[in-house]
Amino acid sequence: MKTILIVETDRFSRCASVSALNEAGYNTLEADSFAAGINCMRNIIPSAAIVDFQLAHDSGLEFYAQIQQNELKQHIPTIILVPTHQDHARVQCLQAGADDVMSKPTALNELVLRINKLFSSELNTLANTTQSNISSRGINLDMQSLQVSIAGENADLSLSEFRLLYHFMRNPNKAFSRSELRKLTKGD
Repeated sequence: MKTILIVETDRFSRCASVSALNEAGYNTLEADSFAAGINCMRNIIPSAAIVDFQLAHDSGLEFYAQIQQNELKQHIPTIILVPTHQDHARVQCLQAGADDVMSKPTALNELVLRINKLFSSELNTLANTTQSNISSRGINLDMQSLQVSIAGENADLSLSEFRLLYHFMRNPNKAFSRSELRKLTKGD
């Protein structure tokens, strides 16, 4: 089952979105701020994110940019919610690379339809452009399930360990600074 992260300051709107997405068969994670959203993503990499453009103390675009900085999170489809009459914000979000932009207040049935559409286009893109497995020297990383097998036997790794192994396998024969490795294990 796919998990959707909802980062929205307004509690009522966030709860309504959670309810609609749960009813549509999705798992949800909730966050009311930039920091809470980042904290949610330290343990679970969501299948998609819905982010309020106007987060308290930070912008939804900053949150989106943070998602894009981590290799394991770069393919998270993101919808940014923008107040109805802020056309410049809508354009800014699309220029930044957001997958979709919706007006607030949000029509919940439209939100579910757009999430469904994101997943169908994501599947087509992934099938055509990315690897679902990375293998080297008997180590296999399944990028869909975030599972690791070594010589055909499953290995139980934490998310931080998975991130490190992924990074090392994508960048063989390269040295990394301590701060780079810390950043990977923290999921920032």
